[in-house]
Amino acid sequence: MRRLVFVFSLLILPLRSQWLETRMYLPDSFSGIRSIYSTVWLQTNDQLYFSGPWAEKRLVGISCATDEKIQPFELENGLDPYSIIYNPNNNCLYGVVVSSICTLYSINTQNRQVVAKIPFPGFSSLTVNHIANKVYLVSSFGSTDSLYIIDCQVHQIRKSIGLNNLALGPHPIILNPHHNVAYILTPLKVYVLSGITDTILDSIEVFEDDYFPCRFALFDSLNDRLYIFGYEMRGQARKPNLAIINCLTNSVTARIILDTLAIGPGVDMAVATCNQMLYVLPISGYGERIWVIDPWQGIIVDSINTGYPLFGIKYCAMNNRLYAAAYDKILVINPISRQVEHIIDLGRGFHHNWNVFSVLWFLHPLRHKLYIPARNPYLVIIDCQTNLLTKKMAFGVFQAGGFLWNPLTNRLYCTDKAAPFVHCFDASTNRALYSRELPITPGSGLYELAVSTLHNKIYIGSPEGIIVMDGFADTVIKVIGFSPGVKHLCYNPTSDKIYGSRIPYTCIIDCVNDEIISVHFTLYAYHPFCNPRTNKVYMSGDFGMSCIIDGEGDTLLATFEGICGWVAFREIDELVYMSVAGYHNSLAIFDGRTNRVVQYLTNLGCGGIIYNPINDRLYCNNLSNPRDWDSTLVLDCVTNEVIDTIPIRLAVFHNPINNKLYGYANDKLVVVDGITNEIIARFDSVRICWGIPIWNSIQNRIYFDQGSHLAVLRDEIPGMEESRVVHPIPAFRQSLAIYPNPAKSYLAIRIPLSANCSTLKIFDVSGKLIREIAILVAESHNKQEREIRISLKGINPGIYFIQLGTEVKKFLVVK
Repeated sequence: MRRLVFVFSLLILPLRSQWLETRMYLPDSFSGIRSIYSTVWLQTNDQLYFSGPWAEKRLVGISCATDEKIQPFELENGLDPYSIIYNPNNNCLYGVVVSSICTLYSINTQNRQVVAKIPFPGFSSLTVNHIANKVYLVSSFGSTDSLYIIDCQVHQIRKSIGLNNLALGPHPIILNPHHNVAYILTPLKVYVLSGITDTILDSIEVFEDDYFPCRFALFDSLNDRLYIFGYEMRGQARKPNLAIINCLTNSVTARIILDTLAIGPGVDMAVATCNQMLYVLPISGYGERIWVIDPWQGIIVDSINTGYPLFGIKYCAMNNRLYAAAYDKILVINPISRQVEHIIDLGRGFHHNWNVFSVLWFLHPLRHKLYIPARNPYLVIIDCQTNLLTKKMAFGVFQAGGFLWNPLTNRLYCTDKAAPFVHCFDASTNRALYSRELPITPGSGLYELAVSTLHNKIYIGSPEGIIVMDGFADTVIKVIGFSPGVKHLCYNPTSDKIYGSRIPYTCIIDCVNDEIISVHFTLYAYHPFCNPRTNKVYMSGDFGMSCIIDGEGDTLLATFEGICGWVAFREIDELVYMSVAGYHNSLAIFDGRTNRVVQYLTNLGCGGIIYNPINDRLYCNNLSNPRDWDSTLVLDCVTNEVIDTIPIRLAVFHNPINNKLYGYANDKLVVVDGITNEIIARFDSVRICWGIPIWNSIQNRIYFDQGSHLAVLRDEIPGMEESRVVHPIPAFRQSLAIYPNPAKSYLAIRIPLSANCSTLKIFDVSGKLIREIAILVAESHNKQEREIRISLKGINPGIYFIQLGTEVKKFLVVK
């Protein structure tokens, strides 16, 4: 017979075994990217895919035939979003994984398998020549710059060509399918590459000033022209400069200075077939003017002043109209009359990522539809035949209003702060269960959550009050109306009450009948923290005041001006720590029994505080000086002296089971040993999240909100190590047996007579020590074991852990 042994690791030696277990996505095929960075069209399958930042390991897409979501494209590694291209000849995606050694991935879109991995010393730009069935990659590494030509039939490097003067990248590559050549843009020159012979045919001098290189170009198949946009210094002014190149002679036919102050990160250009004119939009965030240029004469003909800041333009040949993007509108412009004919409203809250917007939106050349992703993010589709918005689809991102782990069902909940949805996950399998709309006003969002472990009810804050759900069935059983709504929630297990707040009020809910039993005017003290040992709730915030509420009588015990911020509890001497207002340079220490401030500690820069009950330490995020924002101070709670400094910017959570501190260094997740204060693990793929991570103490998992997904960190050694061992138990292990489990009134513990431990300890799911039992009187069960019984009176229903030496068992209390 096998048994499952849980080891509660409070060992002296820091064993290192944390790893990123998985990523949890919303139950939506459009989930997995927190913002849109690039768009790629798979014309063979007529599918459109969108990519997020480089760390995202999936592409999300739609079918252009039906405009319906399709299954996401899972990636082995996160690709540079600006490197993703498609080759219709072999139906393969190409993209670059950027690291110390960059790798070009070739992925078959039919079976979604990696066909080839080609290493490069660096990466600058990438494009495909579908005429020659080749991929061109410019590699910039140190002082060495090379062009690599990859044969897409055999997925191998065909040739490399050394290039000079490729500083100030990136270096776009523009394809001319008419002549089967490619143009490689560099600061001073444009190199012309033959798609047949793989040789440099020519080089074209474009601009004189190498400080502002040419980085934006458009090939005009109608006029056989190449347009290159850059900046040149004219006196003391930096002016947008457009160069027009005759692709037949490879010569510059005109250079045009645009007299505009719209100096920004890029440009968008379009050619109208109805009049063969070029339309140029410098993108800056406030540019309102589109320049009309005659490419044959090389002169400015006119300009179109729309009155809106613009972020991109497209031309639709089907109806001979220009489409210009404003903040939350699309302007339909007649290129002949140069007038705005129609305005398409994209809806409130639509925002373009104007830095890269021109490469994001896509005009389908056959279906004449515009696909426009936003930063929110969601996708809108416009039918150019009717100029109507035909569809709007949200991307599945965690716009988290709050997170909650329910220990009774081992489920994880997340609310959407921008929409009335709650998302539920099975925390044991890391599997999404559902997304459900809750009964509040459409367009409203949801906020924090709390769970009553006595009744297994889930409380969700909303603009209209508190929504109560059954924790087993996940069905709404009541809506508690409260004006001005509830944003912050806290459960008090001692008095079985919920505290809900939103400036300036705090309401108290009786969890038996889910009724409001008291309301307090707490003003700016809006965030509740509960200390179940003293049955008190501390209301704090960011605006210079805090107060204490009695959990038994629901009365306001004390109010403090100038004290606010994070709260931490120290069960030894029942001390309470709270940040002090101002620049968070100080820390106030309360006596939790008398509700009085007993000491102030200065020069700690307490932007946030976290208590370590294992080593009796307090971690203080040092915000006293911007130069020290990358450090966290370690305070010895016995002497109230700073004993160490940890080089992390933000400490966010302490895991009491394995005595590890989680925080961020250089905006990436790190793990710190609670004894030595040393960083023992780094996770570069987990970026900074300003919310508090969610802890699943059953599997010892920690969930970090990444916007596009939840990063699930697992720790078994040290931590709760699940090791399956065959009886008999090795001599170096304690053999701890408990029954009944679940337990109601008592818990029986059997331990070996050879056990040399003198105490048993009981912890709740947060890792707090709630009871310590001396092993003094025990009766022998047999020659090897003895048994003691522990009364569970005063212990609320929920999940608990009992520790004997280094061995831990989990048990459930029910009433």
